[in-house]
Amino acid sequence: MQLANSVGTWEAVRELAVALDAQGWHSLWLPDHLLPPPKRGDESQPTYDAWTFLAGLAVSTRRIKLGCLVSANTFRPPALLAKMACTLDAMAPGRVTLGLGAAWFEREHRAFGLDFPGLRERQDRLEEAAASIRALLTEPLPVTRESRYYPLDRAPFNPRGAVSLLIGGGGEKRTLRTAARYADISNVQGILPDIARKMTVLDEHCRAAGRDPRSVRRSLAWVFHLTDDAEEAALKRAEWGPDLSREERLRSLLVGSVDHLRQVASGYEALGIEEIMLQTKSLDTRLYQTLHQGLA
Repeated sequence: MQLANSVGTWEAVRELAVALDAQGWHSLWLPDHLLPPPKRGDESQPTYDAWTFLAGLAVSTRRIKLGCLVSANTFRPPALLAKMACTLDAMAPGRVTLGLGAAWFEREHRAFGLDFPGLRERQDRLEEAAASIRALLTEPLPVTRESRYYPLDRAPFNPRGAVSLLIGGGGEKRTLRTAARYADISNVQGILPDIARKMTVLDEHCRAAGRDPRSVRRSLAWVFHLTDDAEEAALKRAEWGPDLSREERLRSLLVGSVDHLRQVASGYEALGIEEIMLQTKSLDTRLYQTLHQGLA
């Protein structure tokens, strides 16, 4: 489940996280944004730092896995981000995933004086950041690594923890190649035909990197809308997929009853998707109880 970090108070988010933990949800994710993205809220509304929230959730929950979906590589040096993730792992052992992406939301960078390079440089930086984080998590210590953007000089890096690295994004030339080389988990978005193609591309990148494609866990981030009202569901599907055929909306969009959501999810599962992060703004614990019971 992925919540918004610009919806609700700390107390409300904590209450929901405790409920999700008790209900048996597998994982809880926060987006790493400094402003609400377009169409997700007004800039003036409270927007909290995701990693600080995750630290609070780590000590408030017992078993649910935690992570950012995803952290913008442009916000922090990768070694610092790795240190943050391993510190969080000390608070929630074995439950932390470090999600990393190239960044896309230019407005939040300009608002807070952060550099926002062109796409090619952001992709170069993402690949180097992933390589540095992988080295810090796995290579013999201390770690020295030459890098244009993120060199390491005898970095001792302790504690390490059992942190997983997730690369978010579906760019088929660069992002999926970075995931194939360095990630434990790849996270993508898209309808069924898109995902089928991306999974094939990811497999090819894994083989080119000398990795078993099965060693990269596959995940999908997708918004959902739960309703038993067929007319409401049809309207929502048309809103979310105006360029899709009715058949493709039914096959690919997570809109409708619990049974329909399960059916759609099974289509992605057949393509190799092992986890779907359901994206939502709702803080209604009853909604998630109903959904978890129906999907379990």
